[in-house]
Amino acid sequence: MNLAQPLTPASLKSAVSPMLARANNVHIFGRTRPTAPTDVADAGANIGWNERLKLSLNALSGASATDLEEANAREAEAFQLFVAGDPKKLLALNALRVQQVINFVVATMAYTGLHAEVINLGNEETPAVQYQSRGETKVRYIGPKGDVRAKNFQSDELVGNGGIIPFSVLSTEQVEYPIFDYQKGTVADSAKKMFDLQRDMQIQIDQLGYLLGLSGYASFLTTGSKYNRTYLPHSNVNTALLPITNDIDISGTTGGKFGTKVLDAALKYCDQWGDNLFEDGRLSPTGEILIPSNVTTDILGSLTLNSLVSDVANEIQTNGYITFMYAGKRWKLIPDSSIQASAGYCFPRLNKPSFVMMFKPGMNSLRSGVVESENRGWSQIVTPIWLYQPEPWRVRQIRIKFA
Repeated sequence: MNLAQPLTPASLKSAVSPMLARANNVHIFGRTRPTAPTDVADAGANIGWNERLKLSLNALSGASATDLEEANAREAEAFQLFVAGDPKKLLALNALRVQQVINFVVATMAYTGLHAEVINLGNEETPAVQYQSRGETKVRYIGPKGDVRAKNFQSDELVGNGGIIPFSVLSTEQVEYPIFDYQKGTVADSAKKMFDLQRDMQIQIDQLGYLLGLSGYASFLTTGSKYNRTYLPHSNVNTALLPITNDIDISGTTGGKFGTKVLDAALKYCDQWGDNLFEDGRLSPTGEILIPSNVTTDILGSLTLNSLVSDVANEIQTNGYITFMYAGKRWKLIPDSSIQASAGYCFPRLNKPSFVMMFKPGMNSLRSGVVESENRGWSQIVTPIWLYQPEPWRVRQIRIKFA
């Protein structure tokens, strides 16, 4: 048979006839039945392999021109899908069952989402900070180079007695991909699936939020210029009762283990501020604690499980987290593989945000281009972001060292 020439019913019959004659003299071992069906589609599980072969060859030799055209069209479409990597056609033509295995892991950092107040701005809006004292404004923020900066906004930088917050422009890497393949045709869409620019941008934002948050754990400023201080107490406030830092170290009392003493420290910190000190309500733990993923079970040894305390095993099976009742509050341990695990720190979440994260969705851009002469395209996401922490908001976050 000349494969370079298109098949016709006559040429196909001429090619199949010798094979059919030989098949009549061949018995292939298999289960048989006395009378073979007249149609391949009727062949059942009991028909022998020699009958199957004969039936198939008979069907080929009797194919009409229309049958051949339809078969050619189906096979051409199937082959094009196969070359393009269609999973179903790979399975059908190759008898392969492909199990994709991901060998690249990246942690989704929970810190930023637990501590930030997220605000979306209009294109014409400008973020600014204004203190009730109507004076100098101190803010810690992420600078244009992705570093943490602290600045006192002087009077000549005030707009309506508010300090204008500098912004950063974040961009993903410029990812390149092929746009054409001589065997597969246009491959740009499938090539783009190999990377996730949105995820890469989210990782950058999470890391900057974490960087800003870490810069705020330190002793509170209570002396010197009053505009530099963390808070300005009224004369009726007994400052000796208030916390002096949000960076709490209890490692000398825990035996190097995460336990209920961490919960006690979080409760004490919030209670020290009293019930009526802040105009927007008292400070309290939400019960969520971001904790290094290798120590989450340490606390189980310091809990007494009874009918009044949650069955921890059942809790884990239900929602995947260790949750339990302690001191009248439900606690939830959130294991994280991206925080300062080696330093023995955990981060209880309080009921107020500790820094601000602003976006201008209308000014986000997906930049892309094509260099046809080099058979490549490229894509990149660019977005402006404002990340800042007013000095008084440092009291809204705590870090506890337990080991």
